[in-house]
Amino acid sequence: MRNASRPRALAALLLSLVTVCAALAPKPVLAQSADVPAWVPAPLAPWVPWARFDADPRQCAFLDGDAALRRCAWPGQLALALDARGGRFAQTVRVDTPVLFALPGEPSQWPVELRVDGKPAPVLAEADRPVVSLAAGEHTLEGCFVWDCVL
Repeated sequence: MRNASRPRALAALLLSLVTVCAALAPKPVLAQSADVPAWVPAPLAPWVPWARFDADPRQCAFLDGDAALRRCAWPGQLALALDARGGRFAQTVRVDTPVLFALPGEPSQWPVELRVDGKPAPVLAEADRPVVSLAAGEHTLEGCFVWDCVL
């Protein structure tokens, strides 16, 4: 009888040893994006940018110490090179949260060949004005204008 309980005791000992080793083994550390808070569970981390698309403007800086005056986009200098047939523009911008950023142009004259950080990007419409969708971060915008003549 004593020999019959020996395999059971060995199995229990082996199970205990595996459990202790698993508990003491180092856990893999997943790199957290600067945009993903540490408290977000790893399986949900890829969804954070999607969930924040229309993010709360409270993440944006406020002006003159007034929390009601928040700004999420900080445009840099706009460089223009224009002639009789059209022109080019370049601008840097920093955004604190995903935004629709207003582009140079007007309802009748939209920019073409827009590039954001060197990659083609669509020009979108908001209230009949040209805009581009930007993720949080630093960006360089470049584009062109084409016209028949300058008035």
